[in-house]
Amino acid sequence: MKTRIVLPLILFLSVCLGIGGSVTSHGVADLEAQDSTIAVIAYFCKNDTMKYLRTQTELSIENGDTVAQKDKLYEEFMLIVRDSTADGYKIEFIPLAVEYENDTTGDMKSRLRSILQEHFKGVSAVFSTDEYGTIKGLDNWKEIRDRIKVGIKALCDSIYSMSSHLDSFMPRSNLEGLMTLKFSSEEGVMSAYNEFATLFSLHGNVFDIGQKTIDTADKDSSVTTVWVGYAPYGEYSFDNDYNILGRTVTKYTSEETSDMLGGLFNILMKDTLAGVVNKIFKDSVNTGMIITQLEDYHLFYNGWPCMMRTQKIIEFGNRTTVITDEIGWTYRAWHQYATKDDDPVPTSL
Repeated sequence: MKTRIVLPLILFLSVCLGIGGSVTSHGVADLEAQDSTIAVIAYFCKNDTMKYLRTQTELSIENGDTVAQKDKLYEEFMLIVRDSTADGYKIEFIPLAVEYENDTTGDMKSRLRSILQEHFKGVSAVFSTDEYGTIKGLDNWKEIRDRIKVGIKALCDSIYSMSSHLDSFMPRSNLEGLMTLKFSSEEGVMSAYNEFATLFSLHGNVFDIGQKTIDTADKDSSVTTVWVGYAPYGEYSFDNDYNILGRTVTKYTSEETSDMLGGLFNILMKDTLAGVVNKIFKDSVNTGMIITQLEDYHLFYNGWPCMMRTQKIIEFGNRTTVITDEIGWTYRAWHQYATKDDDPVPTSL
């Protein structure tokens, strides 16, 4: 089986199922920061407001040459602290705009995008965190779940209307059921907001200053290197802003790769094809896979995310996919920790 066919399936698994790694830290119980550590803690106030711009790109590289560049995503959203108590925060996520560079009106991908955007237009999400800023829940997840269900149905309507033969080997009920199941719980709905998860993924943790390498190759074939230190970022930064860098390399054998792909397709295909598909992958996938996860997190001294960049590099045979996701602040209004006089900021995009 050609890598150009298999790699998109691996990409689906790595993004949707979370294959890869992340930086390692101490637990919440160790949140007394010392001179040799940095604690990621939210010191927010009610009505604190941040605007962010997210940029996402995807490149396909074959034999060292770039062969394809997917449409670049631009997403703008706003976060507002609606409540601040001794137990935590209520933070509202408000989508503002989504654009795709080089988008082609009328093609399949554009149709699918327009369907999803239409069903989530004007929908805000209210997240709950603990006093450190660790995400604890999504208050209105049931409302959003119901929106997602309607969106999934419309999405499947569009997909299966484009091909009269698709249902014969990949039943609509399997695909629609799999997607609906993924978003049937609070945790599943929260996974749809990966922007928010990225911004607050480190809160409630303590990191040792300096560089550390964690080798877990004996358990999951991963090696993680983390660097932590004070490092102001950009023109409007503060001396106590800090930076956390991470690099995780995970290696999969050809057997592990074929098992992952075969397992996914056995779920999607007709029962009569189950098992056969897995054998096809075992016979055709004869190379391993390497996934490298790079993370570059900059935070302001009060715990508000400044710039968060992740890059996932998936190497499979002679083909590589590179996904870069960057979220940077464009506007801030802090009601206690900064004022208009001593904290000039650029206007929103």
